[in-house]
Formats: sequence, structure tokens, C-alpha cells
Amino acid sequence: MGLFDFFKKKPIAPKFPLNPLEKALMDASSNIEARAHFYHLLLQDNVFTITDGPIADEDLKKGAPLSILALKKGKLPVFTAKERIFDNGYFNKKVSYAQLKGQDLFENTRGAAFILNPFSDYGKELLATEIETMLDGSIFESLKGKSKKIVIKEETKVQLFKPKEIPAPLQNAICTELKKLPEVKAAYLAGIAEKKGEEPHWILGIDTDGDITTASQAVGPATVPFLDGRFIDIIAINPTNEVSDFFASQTDPIYTRET
Repeated sequence: MGLFDFFKKKPIAPKFPLNPLEKALMDASSNIEARAHFYHLLLQDNVFTITDGPIADEDLKKGAPLSILALKKGKLPVFTAKERIFDNGYFNKKVSYAQLKGQDLFENTRGAAFILNPFSDYGKELLATEIETMLDGSIFESLKGKSKKIVIKEETKVQLFKPKEIPAPLQNAICTELKKLPEVKAAYLAGIAEKKGEEPHWILGIDTDGDITTASQAVGPATVPFLDGRFIDIIAINPTNEVSDFFASQTDPIYTRET
């Protein structure tokens, strides 16, 4: 999973949200603008994790080592509320858990990867590199400017560019997400500038039988680590759209659905 990948499962009791952190998680799963607030709360609010045995709050405050029960592939669980430990019935008996501030947890487990709410409706994989950027604050800088949305009207004059080279990590991130969406037929990538002399940014055209919003919400967050502080526009391929004509006549698809 990519740096900003959020996952959502079928709703199950207790319903979301139980607290402000869960509300922020829900918002962040579909709204890039909400992600900085989510990361902030994840660091500042109390979170819960499963431990190998009971540990007193007083001992935690004194810096006692925290032995976390790892999930498959070595990832560690962390929860937005203690109720989330028991979602979906993965645990049907009492378990030992610790409650502590998110920042304290992550600072004391540097180098470890976590899964937030692994059994729940809403959750997120937290990569070790991602956690490090949370702790040093750079993730908040990287999120600036990623939520810009452009509506291209027919009378708007834009410049489109066939890229000389597409960074492999960016293309891989896009293709990885699109392979999960069988309704997507193809995808095209180009450069676009709204004004003369403006440095172009990426525009991704997606040819899909489904809703472009689904593809956009999957691909957009996955591309963030590879945009070098810029942003990406995502549009649906439409035969009546001049931008779509450019993709079809001037570029080759970076992704094609396997038949």
C-alpha cells in the first residue's frame, strides 16, 4: 500500500466515528484537504495498541518498554478507540492493551510499521517512512498544495505536453492502484500548464466504465510521494473533450487493462 492509502470496509457496529480522531480519519479517506488534520490528531490524541501482557499507565509514563503484539508480516496494530480492537470479532475475549499519546507511541517504536484499525470499517497502513515524516513534520509540508482542483472549461486555453520521460515510481504507483479497479480500461499521463510560461504539472486521463471519483480517490493519494511538491489533475476520458483527444493522438497509455 502507498503512503497515503486509506482503506474502507463494510460498515459494522460500533459505527464511526466514536471520537474526533475517527471523524478525521473518515474525512481523510476521501478528502486530501483533510489529511493534515488527521495526521495532527493521530499524533496528539490518545491511541490504543495490543500488548503481550498488562502494563500500568504509571509504568508507561516512566518509560517502561512496550511489548506490542505484532500482526502478520510484522506490522503492529494501533487503534483510534479501544472498541476498535474488537471490531469484526477478531478478538472475542479480553486482551491486554495500552493507551498512550500517538506521538509517544511512534517515537518509542521508530522504524516500525503500523496498521491503524486493522479490523474496522476505516483504517490505514502507516509505513515506517510515513511515521518518520509525521514526527519530523515534513508530511505536513508535503501535503500543501495537493488539493488543488481544476475545472477545464471549453473556452479555457491550456498547454498540454507529451512527457519526455515518466518517472517509473510515479507510473508504478498509478498502475498498482488501477489494477485493483477492473472497470478502468486505460490511463494516460501528460503535462499541463494553465498559463503561458507556467511550469507544467501532471494530468492523468482515466478511461473507465465506472465512476471517475472511485479511480481518483484511489490513485490521487498514491501519487503524492512522487510529485516533488507539485500536484496532479485527474480527469475522465471523454470523446468530446479536447484534452482526451490529445491523450489519444499524442500519447501512449501508461496503463491498459488486461484482457
